[in-house]
Amino acid sequence: ADAVRKQQQASVWPNLELHRAWRAVPGSEQIDIKLINSGIGPAKIAQITFYHDGTMLSGWDEAIALFSEGPALYSYESVSRRVIRPDQEVILFSTYAGETDISVMRAINTAIKEGVLTGAVCYCSLFDTCWRITTALPDAQAVDSCPAAPPGAQF
Repeated sequence: ADAVRKQQQASVWPNLELHRAWRAVPGSEQIDIKLINSGIGPAKIAQITFYHDGTMLSGWDEAIALFSEGPALYSYESVSRRVIRPDQEVILFSTYAGETDISVMRAINTAIKEGVLTGAVCYCSLFDTCWRITTALPDAQAVDSCPAAPPGAQF
């Protein structure tokens, strides 16, 4: 019975990856933060959080305000409480030259590379086996359960 249960769980195993993509072509710079399910099963997203120097952010507006004194245009997709299918890639955040000042984009990129701007995702399989990944610890860590997304969180 235990072997059958383990086989069933393995057949729907999700594996999420949190990626930063930086395109440094002069004049068409772009930064994306992506969530990719490279597993063989769907991932139920329970919570996505981003932090600046360890302080939880409420959303991308707050994150951008840390790096820009003026307005910055960007696109984002909120995936908390959604299901990400196998092989699905979701761009959580994106901005490019022409929308956002290049110095702001470089500051965001540097903050991510240096671990000042970090992210965490808690997700579960269809059988409610749960994991947590972070930008600092990209290998999934098993957790008993995932906390609910904070009220009003934009991620």
